[in-house]
Amino acid sequence: MYSRLLVAVAAVLTGLTLLLVAGHPPWSGSILMSLGSTGHGLHVGDIPVLGVWAAAMICCWRLWLVGRSRGR
Repeated sequence: MYSRLLVAVAAVLTGLTLLLVAGHPPWSGSILMSLGSTGHGLHVGDIPVLGVWAAAMICCWRLWLVGRSRGR
C-alpha cells in the first residue's frame, strides 16, 4: 500500500516540478546555467522549486522506510 502511494506522490511532485522549472523569463530570474538555445536553462527562480522537490523526495524515502519496517 505504502509503495504505490509513494510512487504516485513522487510522480505527481516530479511532474509539478517540471512544470514550475519550465517557467518563462523575466519571472524566472536570470540564467545560472544555459542549456542549448537562448533563454533555456537553470534560472534563479528554479532553485527554490528544486529545493522543495528534494525535500519532498526525502520525505517519500523516509515514508518508504517506515512502510517497509511495518510490513516485515
